[in-house]
Amino acid sequence: MPASAGVRLTIRKRIPSQAGLGGGSSDAAATLIGLQRVWRGSLRAPDLLSLAATLGADVPFFLLGGTALGLARGDDLYPLIDLPPWDVVIVRPSFGVSTRDAYAWLSASRSPRRRFETDRPNGYDNDFEAVVEEKHPELREIRERLRRLGATVARLSGTGSAVFGAFDTSARAKKAVAALQRPDRMVVHSRTVQRSPKQRDFAAILAARGLDAGAPHLSPRRRIL
Repeated sequence: MPASAGVRLTIRKRIPSQAGLGGGSSDAAATLIGLQRVWRGSLRAPDLLSLAATLGADVPFFLLGGTALGLARGDDLYPLIDLPPWDVVIVRPSFGVSTRDAYAWLSASRSPRRRFETDRPNGYDNDFEAVVEEKHPELREIRERLRRLGATVARLSGTGSAVFGAFDTSARAKKAVAALQRPDRMVVHSRTVQRSPKQRDFAAILAARGLDAGAPHLSPRRRIL
């Protein structure tokens, strides 16, 4: 089908908005991938990544997947060696948190600190956590409860309002889900995933091409593999 034919999309959202879970960004990335298939790869990989960055800072990540280091706005991506899978419990309370509000709270509290995040559950940190929890103390209570239930780490997800806990066994994660269930909450037991074969191919193509055409999201000189 030629691109000039256009396309009509219907997206059924399952990831709640204002939760810090990247639902809208993952929808955008999936749409780009779907259009690539419909139009039989009419966009080169570097151009696809550049287009993704214009839709949202974290949209390029969902094209690459796996474990990655994100610099600048988060769209300057470098694929890392995938970590082993973790069992994760996600708790989303009855309210959401606007990304715009979270950034305003952070700016009002202090100048954002430059911080390196390792993407490892025992090294993860989030500058939004303190300011968002100050506005919504329930999130701190959920995070502390996850730790008491055995989470190796429990943090705010993005700008919130979802909180996640990483567990070293599925049994502990399931017990945490049972303990945290409430009618006004979404509580989900999930598991991290590694980069798919197609995503590995995509990352390799981008690195090999060097992205000299003005999309410096990956560079064979700077990538970490």
